[in-house]
Amino acid sequence: MYDIYYTTAGGPWFNSGADIWVTNWIKEVAPHLEVKPLLLFHRHKPTNYEEFPIDIDHIWETSEDKIIEILEGARRIHILHGHYTPTRAIHQNLEKIDSIVFHNLTKVSLMAQQDKDEYLHWYGNWEYENELINKIKNKVWVGLYHFPYETENLHHIPNNYTFTQNKELSTSIELGYAARVEGRKNVEYMDGLGGFISTNSETFNKYYKKKYGYKFEKAKVYKFDYKYKERFYALDWGISHSCFEYEPFGYGIFEAVDWGKLPILHEKWHVPLDYKYKASDAISFRETYEKICEDDYETRKTEFQKLKNWMIKNFSNKDDWKEKLLDIYNGE
Repeated sequence: MYDIYYTTAGGPWFNSGADIWVTNWIKEVAPHLEVKPLLLFHRHKPTNYEEFPIDIDHIWETSEDKIIEILEGARRIHILHGHYTPTRAIHQNLEKIDSIVFHNLTKVSLMAQQDKDEYLHWYGNWEYENELINKIKNKVWVGLYHFPYETENLHHIPNNYTFTQNKELSTSIELGYAARVEGRKNVEYMDGLGGFISTNSETFNKYYKKKYGYKFEKAKVYKFDYKYKERFYALDWGISHSCFEYEPFGYGIFEAVDWGKLPILHEKWHVPLDYKYKASDAISFRETYEKICEDDYETRKTEFQKLKNWMIKNFSNKDDWKEKLLDIYNGE
């Protein structure tokens, strides 16, 4: 008897919030499951797979037919991170799926990215998402803001973050951006302001520079590679472009604070703080950046510490996060 944990994310190779969440699940939750787990990656195995040992039974598979065969032998199915578009393997097993984790929501992302992103197909469709919510028993929401669907058995278990760097606030007022380029991340706000950008450079060059015409002539752009992430954060920049619209949790925002970078947040990131440095569009982003440059270091540090204290107080309890998930997976 075994339970299948199905995922399209996980491991350090890609660094999205979902990848980090699943990686933490492998380390923290999997060892305490009462029924034997089989971790099923619905994706190609990375070439550098051996660099991240996984201590539970796991399979990498891309064939829908083979995945359906594997799912047939399970007692229960749990989705740790699924595709945003329908797949036969999931559709044919909806009655058997006991839980699903939502890391992002089509209902929100489509609104945030309309007319801004070539990759709207990543976010599937509203109807499919609604079907999953209606038919799967347990729903886990990792985000900060209110879950925009009415549903039973909703478990609001926000992500967690462990501060490991604990850097003092940088004295630098150079900007930095460390995220994928997608519409709701608003990388274009940095156009003309300079700074440092670490991202998926192919998409950045193809769309934001060539198609959309942003210059970024003052910025230094680095192709993201998880091996060099720490090297990027160690560069001399102190202001983080964290002005992400409808960001579900914001792992990258926490990471920036951990490294001593002062974030410019989006007005729609639901933080119950009177935080000074927020923006809602390119104009207010520039104005906020100018305000930061005008403020003295002690003023910036006060705002930084206010935000960091809130993060640690509310989202650093990994044991609580783990136990809430285990209540679902080990439940009757």
